[in-house]
Parts: sequence; structure tokens; C-alpha cells
Amino acid sequence: MLLDADESHGELLTRRKIAEINRTSPAVVSTAVRTFAAEGIEAVLSLKRSDASNHSRQKMTGADEARIIQLLCEPVPDGHARWTLVLLEEKVKLMMAQPVKRDAIGRMLKKKQIKPHKSAYWALPARADAAFVANMEDVLDVYQRAYSAKLPVICFDEKPVVLHGDVLKPLPMRPGSIQKIDYVYIRYGYCAIMGFIEPLTGKQYTDVRPTRKAVDFAEVVKHLVDDLYPEAEKVVLVMDNLNTHQIGSLYKRFSPAEANGYGTSWRSTTHRNMAAG
Repeated sequence: MLLDADESHGELLTRRKIAEINRTSPAVVSTAVRTFAAEGIEAVLSLKRSDASNHSRQKMTGADEARIIQLLCEPVPDGHARWTLVLLEEKVKLMMAQPVKRDAIGRMLKKKQIKPHKSAYWALPARADAAFVANMEDVLDVYQRAYSAKLPVICFDEKPVVLHGDVLKPLPMRPGSIQKIDYVYIRYGYCAIMGFIEPLTGKQYTDVRPTRKAVDFAEVVKHLVDDLYPEAEKVVLVMDNLNTHQIGSLYKRFSPAEANGYGTSWRSTTHRNMAAG
């Protein structure tokens, strides 16, 4: 760097160009030049990297990484809900000759895309649960059916939503600044979003209602059959096991004759999704 910065050495180079040649930053070049001018070459050679430098960070071997990952796969010690960087640092001190700091452990976990602080909810079957497997394969078989306009496969789900309002008017987005919304808000109650989607075509329909009671479910099913798919011979409806998702909901909303008509079709075409929500 000093030779590249020396005017008598050849072409006059900018500090940015010197940094590119030596694979460093312009700030490092400036520090080296100032130190040389004030204290000489020995002072430059004794310069140390900042603790924040990538090259000064603690390195781990593949064996070290494997041992830490193996530790993560073991049960969490009593008194702890999950593995944390502090806990890992303490355990690593006992099992490795060379201590590894928590920031080095954190960088390794990020590099390996390992997230011990996160969990995912899933439908885990009990051992030898024949009923679970039967229902799961029933749903999977439905999803494997070829497209048929006369027998469309429709998925249904619903979600409660809390309605919020602003106390203070949000600040609009500007160049270099995102929209800013105050953390204080007003509660306006709840609503329910009910949605249908036909996976093989991408068609979808959303209905927003103040409640998600049995009568609401009955009305959206009627709309699905009568208005959205009037030409279909039967509709195959895949949904979860919410207590309102049953034939009795139709009888709460419609006359027995009308509800029975929907129910007759329902009994032969509805598949309950007991494998996944």
C-alpha cells in the first residue's frame, strides 16, 4: 500500500484504487499512510486489525461446528426452555479445549441456517395411529385428482382478524423513508375472513364477515355451490375440523328441504382434512 501511494514509485493512484489493488478499504490505506508519515515503517507493520474486522474474528473448524450442532440436537438442560447463545457458550467451554465465543457461535448458526430459537407447529401423528394415516392419505388422494370442471376440488379455511384504527395519522412514505405508523391504535372489534381456493386453477374467493358462526359457514357454502360453481355436478370441499364445519350448520340457516339438498351432495363429496390445518 505504501509503495502504491508513493508518488515517486510510478503512476499516481487514488486511495480507492490502492484499496482495490490490495483488497482492503480506503480507510485502511489512509491509516497506513498517516501512521507511516508520523511514526515510520515499524509502526505500520505493527498495526492490528479492529476487533470488528472479519479477519480478526474467531474461526471454527468443521469439527468444532459439528460438535456444536450435535449439542443443539440434544435435549435442553433442565431449567431452560430452549438453547440460547449464552447457554451454548457455557456448554462449549466444558466440551471443547479452545473456548468459542457466543458471537462466533451465532455467525456459524446463521451461516448454517440453524435457528434454535424458532419452532414450527405441525400435525405430528401418534405412533401406530391408523386413523390419522387413513385420513391423511384420503386428503392426499383428493389432491392428486386430475382437473375436472364438473368435479372441482376446493379448499376452504377461515381466519379471525382484529380490526385496528389509527389514533394519529400515519406519516406518508418519502424518498429514502418508509411509511411511519404510530404504535398506539384503537380496537374496532373483530371480523372473520373466509376464503375458497381451487388449487388446480388458482381461482379464489374471499368473504369478510363480522362473525364466523354456523350460519356464516352455511351461507358461504351456498354461495360457493349456487353462484361460484353453478355448472359443477359436485363440489369436493377440503377443510379442517372446526365445529361449525358440519351438515348441522346448514340446518341452522336454511329450511330442512334446502339443507337436505346441500347435505346429500355434501355427504358424498366432502373430505375432512385431518392431516393438516
